Amino acid sequence: MNPATSSPLRFVLFATGVTAIGGFLFGYDTAVINGANSYLVAYMHLNPTQEGLAGASAILGCIPGAMCAGVLGDRFGRKKVLLACALLYAASALLAAIPRTLDPFLFARFIGGLGIGASSMICPVYIAEVAPSRWRGRLGTLFQLGIVSGVFFTLFVNKVIQGCGDEAWNTAVGWRWMLGMEFVPAALFFGLLFTVPESPRWLMQRGRADEALEVLNKIGGAEHARREQAAIQAALQEEPGRLSELLTGPYLRPLAITSYSGVTIADKAPRPDVLNTGFTVEYSLPYLQSKVESLDLPDVVRKLTPMTEVLITSPVGHSYGSRTTVLIAPGVSYAGEGLEFAVEALVPATSATGSGVGVTAQLHLALDYLLVDSILGKPLFTSQ
Repeated sequence: MNPATSSPLRFVLFATGVTAIGGFLFGYDTAVINGANSYLVAYMHLNPTQEGLAGASAILGCIPGAMCAGVLGDRFGRKKVLLACALLYAASALLAAIPRTLDPFLFARFIGGLGIGASSMICPVYIAEVAPSRWRGRLGTLFQLGIVSGVFFTLFVNKVIQGCGDEAWNTAVGWRWMLGMEFVPAALFFGLLFTVPESPRWLMQRGRADEALEVLNKIGGAEHARREQAAIQAALQEEPGRLSELLTGPYLRPLAITSYSGVTIADKAPRPDVLNTGFTVEYSLPYLQSKVESLDLPDVVRKLTPMTEVLITSPVGHSYGSRTTVLIAPGVSYAGEGLEFAVEALVPATSATGSGVGVTAQLHLALDYLLVDSILGKPLFTSQ
């Protein structure tokens, strides 16, 4: 590596890597309920409606979290909103681990959902504003990688905790530890955020040009700093856009594609066949535990499918350009959906085919992540 670029690259990798922990917490908070659910139901004697609320409460919090994150990020700064996300994750972990009744649990999970929604908005924005253009697409992939890593990691955390006691212990205490363990990465995220800079673009928006220039110099050197500062300044002088413009002209089609992919991810991410490889919530964790203990590596490796696909497909997408990826990915995504339904319809529901359904579902989910990433990595919208 060129010594002239190694130091800026380390700086950018560290800043974006810290931000990607927000993606890890996104995945962890979304998936951890799958291991705790059956014990939570038994402890609180929940009926099916209450069980559904317990599982969906975090997702409900995502809506206001995502809606408010952009406004708060523009007013208070990306870094402050990231700090708030870390606090929300930490508070949710602690509060979800102590309740004896359903209402406090729902409130705790809703708080975590606020963090999920806000981080899903702010983390990619921060990475895009810190990363140089030549690395932006690749570094933007870190957020998606963080999400699938968090989902994968919860399986092993839940397995270890489940093995610490019998059924009665897990029903009384184990599920609390599963949820409470999120406090550790949340606290780490909060602490590390104090070591990363504020977004240079936001600093320019607030008239703090000297601070922005200092950050840009660390990112890419003096020449890069002058060039980027001039580009940001020119963009900030453009006439402010209106929300109605997104529904007309050249913005409508990218908006529709992004919205479709986001809805598809939201539909598939909570499903057991995606997160639990084709098995119901109640039996997914014991099944994985048996496979780990018997060293049946193929079934364990299948859990790495989304992570591997993000690592492989995103660089391919960026190599061929955003427009090509946007044109191709929906077709391949529909093919993955069709394959999933074909397996479900034609093959008996055995343990092996359950894993097959899970892999095809994970493939479809990863392709949708790629589609969104192809838009986020190389923006199609203007700075207005």
